[in-house]
Amino acid sequence: MATEKVLTPPLSSTEVVEAVIDAIRIALRRDCHLAPGNAYGTFSAEIYGKIRLYDLGTEYVVDLKAKSNIGHQTEGGEETDLEVRLDEKPPNTVRVSSGQPVPVQVRNSQGKNEVRYVKYGRDRAKGA
Repeated sequence: MATEKVLTPPLSSTEVVEAVIDAIRIALRRDCHLAPGNAYGTFSAEIYGKIRLYDLGTEYVVDLKAKSNIGHQTEGGEETDLEVRLDEKPPNTVRVSSGQPVPVQVRNSQGKNEVRYVKYGRDRAKGA
């Protein structure tokens, strides 16, 4: 009989990046100008952000500044402001809420422990 134990290792830098990108993607999808049926000949973007990483009492700050100008710029475009905030959460809550798998230790049929990665539905994030 297999037994499971949810593990809670710290977030990898890849998981942090995925969580941030996922939050931005969700915020962008909320904007009616970016509905799937809309199309634009060009766009530009200015993105600013700050990410604070904590490890054993040390804080690291990542300042993000990116600009993009795709295509030939035309006059008369609309501008939309977007705000994304991610508060501190336990690692597995971050994983579940951003659609990433959670590490789970299981005992396989030979009785050996192994780690598998289980993807839970985002609605489980509150209890992760």
